[in-house]
Amino acid sequence: MKRTLACPALLMALLAVASASSSAAAAPSGKPGAFVGAAACARCHPKEHARWRKDWHARALSPARPEFVAGDFGSAAAPVHFRGSSSEAFLLKGPRYLMRTRDREGALRDFPIDWLVGGRRMQDTITVLPDGRFQVLPVYFHVTEKGGEAPRGWVDYTENKQGALTPDHPFFWSNFRRTANHECLDCHVTGLAVGYQPAVGGGRFTTRFADAGVACESCHGPGGRHAATKDPADIVQPRELEPAAGMALCGQCHGPRNPLFPLLDAAHRYRPGQGYDDHYQALVIVDGHARSGDYFADGRPKTSSFEYQAL
Repeated sequence: MKRTLACPALLMALLAVASASSSAAAAPSGKPGAFVGAAACARCHPKEHARWRKDWHARALSPARPEFVAGDFGSAAAPVHFRGSSSEAFLLKGPRYLMRTRDREGALRDFPIDWLVGGRRMQDTITVLPDGRFQVLPVYFHVTEKGGEAPRGWVDYTENKQGALTPDHPFFWSNFRRTANHECLDCHVTGLAVGYQPAVGGGRFTTRFADAGVACESCHGPGGRHAATKDPADIVQPRELEPAAGMALCGQCHGPRNPLFPLLDAAHRYRPGQGYDDHYQALVIVDGHARSGDYFADGRPKTSSFEYQAL
């Protein structure tokens, strides 16, 4: 979902004090460094909570319920067709949203849609596989706005750019490059903790987060101590940070970068108030003597909501 200005993202990051609810368990309250979830913040900050719930940061990740679904779904008798993908049908079956697409063996299967990414300009769909992987399904729904650059409807941007994907392609929907635990959730949930158990049935991911969406603690840091003491000194105050540290609050998600610490190393993940360059290798506009392909000639980012380096 492209955005052209960094300032609104920065302002909302400084104001954020809430979140949509999540089925994932939050960390216990009162412990230093523990995430407590937006519901705990709302008890003392109801106005900020109510204001933030209306912002799109709260919809960075949503459960697949009717009030959050942007896509047009059909039925088993009247499948919804779309352009540019090897998938074959969408349908709504009972209370669950499903996507019918081919698995790695080429068989058509119905996969439940468990989570939704975004919904303002484009909405991705995620299914949770039995081994705990959050996989981004192959077709996205493009949401038309005033002056929208594409018509409303289902589209497979990956295949439109790269052609038909075979199961051995890294971007085939069930492969690791489309695993949201690794590629997406870091910026779409708050307080992410991913684990992996290699001995369980060939390996299994466990994924926990304090809140679905970009919530209070994404910008204020873990709130366990503050929730217990109510002391303003026990929580990060974005307006009091040095400019570089303040901008890093947005840069943690709005900047193209390679994390310096692996997915499973939650103890060394970036926390608000820390240095950006201590946790990320930034993908910059000019790399040595060559201009990066991630940016246009004038420095605007080519993909997603990556304004940090451009700014």
